[in-house]
Amino acid sequence: MRSGIERPVLFTDLEQHFTERKPLDEAPILIERRFHVCAGRKPKVTTKLVRVDRGDGHECWEIAVEIDGVRTGERANPPPLRGEPSKIEARRVSEEELARRLTAYIPNHLGFSVTPRDLVKSVKRIRMPQTEPRIATTIFGTDDRRAFRDTTYPWSTVGLVETNRGSGSGVMIGPRHF
Repeated sequence: MRSGIERPVLFTDLEQHFTERKPLDEAPILIERRFHVCAGRKPKVTTKLVRVDRGDGHECWEIAVEIDGVRTGERANPPPLRGEPSKIEARRVSEEELARRLTAYIPNHLGFSVTPRDLVKSVKRIRMPQTEPRIATTIFGTDDRRAFRDTTYPWSTVGLVETNRGSGSGVMIGPRHF
């Protein structure tokens, strides 16, 4: 049973409510990347794997993909999403079941950190628009944002979203992500 007024946890108090941890399982994982191209014939695809020395002793690789036969001037879209409609019905679950369902899922291959740890030097710059002034060019109030490269959870769910209309930040959301 809940008592009193519930208040949000202050950012400065987060570390008192959550415990940091290292990854529970550091085994390599499988990833797949896909993209779409338009072509008049079956394109020829070649790949190159190049070791990258970042100077920090970690083994990193660059994967270069060359595609011969791409038709220019067209956008290649993925196939449309398919689905079936579903009827929304009222469901009743207990507080305990709701808490269980909404408990955040932190993958075992990721560590957990309340605040981002791998901060990088930020450079504030405002790109001036080329043709139409449609981007923000003024910062109101204080701006204490920082760039980071932290791969712990939840910071690894944040990223740059780029579209043909501009770019911004994005975050993965779901019923088990807080």
